[in-house]
Amino acid sequence: VDGRLAFVDGLAEHIFENRRTFLAIIGNNGSAIVRERFRLMLLKMISEDLAAAGASDIATAHFLAGGFVALAAHLMATKSTRTQNLTDAFHRLSRRLIAGR
Repeated sequence: VDGRLAFVDGLAEHIFENRRTFLAIIGNNGSAIVRERFRLMLLKMISEDLAAAGASDIATAHFLAGGFVALAAHLMATKSTRTQNLTDAFHRLSRRLIAGR
């Protein structure tokens, strides 16, 4: 949707290129502290991106940040091999959420 959250594509690619590290620190057996710091980093990026597009909503930003972390961990744990699976799902779901605000 109009370029919002486009940074997610590069982030997903980086995650897939480093899937073992990602799973070790962010996955279900990873550190809750590191997972939360990653989510907070995403929250900041998403909040700034939405604000720049005139769609600032902190609740939506929190939901999307947590959703991205959970979706990425899920796809890594299920051995998904395509970055596109993560980006397609995230963008599809985020568009619905942002459009319905």
